[in-house]
Amino acid sequence: WGMVAKIDTAEAFADIYYLRNVIIAIVVLVFAFSGAVAFYIAAFVSAPVKKLAEGAEIIGSGNLNYKVGLKQSDEIGQLSRAFDKMTSRLKETTASRDELNREIERRKKKEQELAKANRMLRALSDSNQAMLHAEDETTFLQQICDIINKDCGYSKVTIMKAEDDEAKTVRVVAYAGFGEDYGKDLKISWGDNEYGQGPAGTAIRTRQPSIVSNVMTDPKFAPWREKAVKSGYMALMAIP
Repeated sequence: WGMVAKIDTAEAFADIYYLRNVIIAIVVLVFAFSGAVAFYIAAFVSAPVKKLAEGAEIIGSGNLNYKVGLKQSDEIGQLSRAFDKMTSRLKETTASRDELNREIERRKKKEQELAKANRMLRALSDSNQAMLHAEDETTFLQQICDIINKDCGYSKVTIMKAEDDEAKTVRVVAYAGFGEDYGKDLKISWGDNEYGQGPAGTAIRTRQPSIVSNVMTDPKFAPWREKAVKSGYMALMAIP
């Protein structure tokens, strides 16, 4: 006699398959939960840190009115509030520094104006003394050139005279400063001609100050440009 017992594979492994599916579901849930927790932590921690870093960059660019303004009660929130307080103090310090710089600039300007006034007074005083002790006109005019050159700080001073000849010649009568040979053989006129369009001729003819800001570019200064450049100056002013 013999007996054969038979069972289907699916029925035999049913419990194992069930256990496998339960384990897979648990693993999936664990990964999903871990991902959700990681995302929450990233949003809760990294986002405020990122905002704090962006605020630092904005403030670093010079915008001291920017506030980070995190309301959190943790360390990051405390850091952001400390950062905002620091920015407010820095703004106050910067405002004080700017006001101090403006005051320094005002004082420098006043000092420059005072120094200029002192130079003018010294030149006037020296000129009065020169007039009192002058023995002749030529010596007096030369002393005036020296005084303006020394006291007023002009690097070249020339006194010219308008002649009443046919060519309306302008003649150098006194000189002080660099380029001592500049006035020699210098053809200048105060008439309405090619040699009368420079600053000296224009000032005599119009009775108004005349300025050449750049001898290299002013077309009216063309007849004297080469000699002026060799003498080493680039701008001049003539006063009647």
